[in-house]
Amino acid sequence: ATVEWIRTFQGHWWAPVVVVLSYIPVMIVLFPRPLVTLASVVVFGPWLGFTYSMLGVLLSAQVAYSAGRLVDEARLKRMAGRRYDELKRVLQKKGLMAVTAMRILPGPPFAVESIAAGVMRVKAWHHLAGTFLGMAPGMFLTAVMGHQVSALLSEGRQVNRLVIAAVVVAFVAM
Repeated sequence: ATVEWIRTFQGHWWAPVVVVLSYIPVMIVLFPRPLVTLASVVVFGPWLGFTYSMLGVLLSAQVAYSAGRLVDEARLKRMAGRRYDELKRVLQKKGLMAVTAMRILPGPPFAVESIAAGVMRVKAWHHLAGTFLGMAPGMFLTAVMGHQVSALLSEGRQVNRLVIAAVVVAFVAM
């Protein structure tokens, strides 16, 4: 039944649009993004699933960043406390590298990071490129794992245990 539903969904022209746009509410309600990426890969395969997921992540990052541009900086400064000025200086000076590191390292929720980047006036292209660079490795590993889940759901396909082991090792290493 699940495989039939997946085939029906993926056959519609609007299915990729739904996947890409789904990342915005996922970001707002703090739903685990890797689950949406995993579902996208199961539905569209590893390459298209990764591509649609990355587009969704970049769109949701830009939506939150744009919202941050509307926030009064003084309000965020009061909430962040004394480290605000130092964080702002690092984000503005190191831009692309700072955003990349922010996306790789565990920290505040994705939306909070994007809103803060908008409030602190990080260059938009630094924000998007850093988001891509920081999110790509984990999303790629999720896509590989999702492809294996898809193999498990499909009849007659074997799961590659070596690939699963490699993904687990890579996640632990990250």
